[in-house]
Amino acid sequence: MTPLKTKKMNERLKTRDQSLLEYLDALQAEYIQAELRRKIYPKPKDKKYWDKVLLHKEVKIRDIAGRNDLPCIFTDERVKKQYRSSIIRDTGIPNFFYKNLEDRAEFEVKDFRYYFSCGSEVKVLVGNGRIAVGTISSNPQLGERVVIVKLKGDAEPTPASIEHVTRIL
Repeated sequence: MTPLKTKKMNERLKTRDQSLLEYLDALQAEYIQAELRRKIYPKPKDKKYWDKVLLHKEVKIRDIAGRNDLPCIFTDERVKKQYRSSIIRDTGIPNFFYKNLEDRAEFEVKDFRYYFSCGSEVKVLVGNGRIAVGTISSNPQLGERVVIVKLKGDAEPTPASIEHVTRIL
C-alpha cells in the first residue's frame, strides 16, 4: 500500500467524504506528522498534547487495519517508510500539511520555527553530495530561505539554504 496520490496533502477531504481506505491513508499520514511535531515542539505541554493525538490515531489505525487485514505503519516497516518519506524529505523542511486555513494559521509558523530552532542538531548538504553536521545558530522567520549553522570543525557559523538543512531527529 502506498499513500494515496490523488489528493494533495493540503487538500484533505473531510472524514465523512472519504472512503475507508482514504481515511486510513489520512490517519497514517497524520500520525507521522504528529510524531514529528512531538519531536520538534519543545514545550512539555505540546509534547503531552501530541502524545495524546498519537495514541488516538494509533488506536484507530490499528482498528481499521486489523478489521480489514491491511498492512499499516505499525505492522509493516515498508509502509511506515513510505509514509515517512512522503512527509520527511531527505533535505529541507518536512512536507507539513494542514486540514484547512485555520489549521495552517495555527501550525505553520510554529512548525517552521520549531523545526529550525536555535541549538537544533542538523545535517547539511554542503556540496558534491557531502553531508556535514552542526547546530542551528539563529532562528529564521517563516519565509526566509537561509538558516545560520555552526558546522562541526568550522570556526564560524555559515549560512545554509533551508532546502539543504535537515533536523537530526
